[in-house]
Amino acid sequence: MIKEVKKIILISFPVLIFSVFLHVYHDGNIIKLSNVQSVIAIFALSLIILDKTSFKTNKNAFGLYLFITVCFISCFFSDNIFSSIKRFFIVFIPFLMIFQTYLNINSVKEVKESIEKYFIYFVIFLVIYALTIFLFDYFSSYGIRSHEISKSDFYKFGQIYYTRKDLFGSSNALLNQQIDIYRPSSLLSNTIGFSHLVLLAIYMNHFKENSNRLIKFILYFIFIITLFWTFSRINILILMLVPFLIFLTKYKKYFIYFLIGKFFLFFLLLILQIQNQAENLFFFDTINPGNYTDRFEIYKVTLLSFEDYIFKGVGFGQGSENFLMKKYPSLPSFYENQSLAIPSVPLTIFVETGFLGLFFYILLIPLVIKNNNYFYKKSVMSIFMILIIIQLTQYFDISLFRFHPLTFIFAIYLGIGCNKNSKFNA
Repeated sequence: MIKEVKKIILISFPVLIFSVFLHVYHDGNIIKLSNVQSVIAIFALSLIILDKTSFKTNKNAFGLYLFITVCFISCFFSDNIFSSIKRFFIVFIPFLMIFQTYLNINSVKEVKESIEKYFIYFVIFLVIYALTIFLFDYFSSYGIRSHEISKSDFYKFGQIYYTRKDLFGSSNALLNQQIDIYRPSSLLSNTIGFSHLVLLAIYMNHFKENSNRLIKFILYFIFIITLFWTFSRINILILMLVPFLIFLTKYKKYFIYFLIGKFFLFFLLLILQIQNQAENLFFFDTINPGNYTDRFEIYKVTLLSFEDYIFKGVGFGQGSENFLMKKYPSLPSFYENQSLAIPSVPLTIFVETGFLGLFFYILLIPLVIKNNNYFYKKSVMSIFMILIIIQLTQYFDISLFRFHPLTFIFAIYLGIGCNKNSKFNA
């Protein structure tokens, strides 16, 4: 009985994780778990799937162990050691329990396929929910309003919409008016990025084996249309980039070089953009990413102050408190009364853990790929593509290695990727 319960939880773990973070909008109110309740729920789920085999280590995971060790050491360089250590344990204790469990399971292929099947079902539910509420809101007498909880005629369920103002330029010459595009920013939760979930579902569907071609095509169509509806420019860009990555996987050595090189490219583009901020680069003018200047002000302060944290960091989880608040007087007035964070995981890791933390973060996926002799198999490659997609979404986001569902999805797939049984149909 206990084994059966554990198996059910193992294969439905991503859905359960996201369910913990759900914010259900009903009758104009938000129904959700508190922060403390969410932490307890994630720890409880992680403990349930843990068994004696979960404590076995694996040489493929050596890079991750080093990264976590550096994060822990950085806590002792924090101005608030207690706060830093508390955040470290809240993030990495469940992360390690989840990672170690999936690192050591025997039926890894069966578990992986079931995980992806139920995850796709879950995203289909969210898409149907989003569209249903949108249609009820659109045809109601109230209309659609942004930044408010909608209260539809559909059993009083709702969602929150945000706008993409004038997506195609500063003015529209044909209509001579601003275009407001309403999109479900986060659907059932403002912790979960809806576009992230849809993007992951697209590639889970792509790599899914032995599935009906017609159903696969229909899901492609639904998910891609939905992703464009979210108007998440970074994730749409990633959607267009990943076919190139799939082609590059034929050449393992060059693929690894690319994974390492993309970090240096990211930092180079940031430096170029910061230097040309007064005369915006043509690329940024073309895609019109909106009000991004304020974000680059934080990037600028971060990169120009690297001597403050390059060797020891400012402490895990303390990028805002230990670093940005000290730099607050040098930031534009836009940031007054705002909760500050560096909206980029690589930059945040650099600030919080120093050069060593960033170094091991860069090598996390390349080291595992290098040690996997079955990487070329489609079912194995799909593991690393999901990891890379999650990592790509974090260049302009700050979800990974925080108490966030994407952190624990990353732990699952990293554990499966390091699992010695990940040689499907070898």
